[in-house]
Order: sequence, then C-alpha cells, then structure tokens
Amino acid sequence: MPTVRPPLFLLLFFCLTGAPSHAQGPSSKRSIDAAFSSIQRLDFELVSRLPHNPEIFTEGLEWVDERLVESSGLYGRSALILRKIAQVEPLLRLPLPADVFAEGLTFFDSRYYLLSWREQRALVLNERFETLKTLHYEGEGWGLTHDASGLIMSDGSARLTFRRADDFAITRVLEVRLDGQPLTQLNELEYAHGLVFANLWHSDRIVLIDPHSGQVRAYLDLSPLRQQMRTDAVAFDSEAVLNGIAWDRKRDVFYVTGKRWPWLFALRLKQRPPMPSAREQAPSAIAQ
Repeated sequence: MPTVRPPLFLLLFFCLTGAPSHAQGPSSKRSIDAAFSSIQRLDFELVSRLPHNPEIFTEGLEWVDERLVESSGLYGRSALILRKIAQVEPLLRLPLPADVFAEGLTFFDSRYYLLSWREQRALVLNERFETLKTLHYEGEGWGLTHDASGLIMSDGSARLTFRRADDFAITRVLEVRLDGQPLTQLNELEYAHGLVFANLWHSDRIVLIDPHSGQVRAYLDLSPLRQQMRTDAVAFDSEAVLNGIAWDRKRDVFYVTGKRWPWLFALRLKQRPPMPSAREQAPSAIAQ
C-alpha cells in the first residue's frame, strides 16, 4: 500500500515548531468528567521519581530486561532510545529518517515494533535496533502494545485493532466505550493484568480497557504528578502531555512519563485492577 508523506513545508513547520503529534482535539471535558464518575478510580502510590530527558517527545515506553526503551516523536528528531532506569544518558540511540514521525512502541517475541504517525508503516527491529523489515497499514499510528498472541494498536479514534505480528494483518477491531459512549483519543498503550491501559491524549487520565468487551473498567487520575512538577516550577507547553506507560511485571510497578517531561514516575496500584471477562463480547468487537 502507498506511503503517505506530509508536504515538505509541513515537515519544516513541524521541525521548527515542535507541532503536536495528532491533529484531533480532545473530547468535551464536561461530558467526559460525567462519564468517568460512573466507573472506579484506582488509587496509586508514588514509588519513586526518576530523571527523564525533557528533550524527548515521548510516544512509546517499554520495560525490557530491566531497561527502559522509549520512542521519541517529531519530524527530523524521531529516535528510538534504550537506557538504564536511573540514567538519562542512553545506552543505545537510533535516529530515524527525517520523514518519519515515531509513535507507539512494543517489544514482542524478541522484536521491537515501532509505529509511525502518518507514514503508514511500522518498523520491526531486533534488540540491537537493526531493522529487520517494514510492515504497512492504513491510517494513522498512535499507540502499540501486545497480549500473548499478537499486537494491539490505537489510531486516536475509539478503536483498538488487534494485529498479527508477522504481517500486521488485522484480526479483530474493538470499539472502546465509556458509560455506553465511544471513547476517542486513545493514545499510548500498555497491556497489564489482562487489560489494555491507554493514555487519553491531552488528558491526565489512563483508562483500563477490557480487551474482550471494549468497556472501560477503571481509570487512573495522574494529575497529582503534573501538580508536583508545577511545584518544581516545570514549564509546560500545550503538547507536554502525559504519554508513556511501561509495566514492570516482576515488581508490578508502572513507569509513566510525558512528552518533554523532566521526570519518570514509578507507580504501584493500591487496588487490584478489575478482572476482564472473556465471556463478555461486545457487538463492536468485529472479526476481520
């Protein structure tokens, strides 16, 4: 399928201005707040606060073999970065071509899968960041994670697409709903405790999605982290939003950060997340 590339003047604009990675606006705050009042809010404890390079425009975050792997976006500045958790300086850094806007990232079956925003292609890389092949898809790429059988992708809409890792073919499309209504702006993803954790773009919330029904079962409100950084006199632009979830399964700790954030936060949930129900299948879960 053809690759869609932005015009040259747009590439220059994005590089110079640090334009947002997505063009859609957030949903109505009033209606969203009312819908969230109908589901469980999970509490968390702050385990630690770790340094994070404020130059990184975080799009994907992964915990792999006791190390942190991160994709950074923007045209002309996109990169894939590997580092130790307590160090800002990378162990390995792969700059990406100027016409690629790096997006969601996941590590599955000893390979990294890295989305691009509008370029309609995903890179498959080995553990040394060497490109093995390029996969293609239609539409935009936002977030990426995986379950035991394959990849799960977001595109900024209310849909999650389940894909085969070998050829990126869609096996299932799931509509995500909150209080009966489609929930859009699904961004960076992480699969943990049998649920899909998803950042909501331009929001301090992370939603927990049942991958069988598409229902939002619970959420995290991480606005206290932003408030803590305001206390530190950290300045934010409009695109310095929460984005990045990595789960350390061994310790059951979540690492979260945001675009151009100076800190990476380690969190532990105080309540066990709700269990997904394999018996509950929504009509919107469409087999391909």
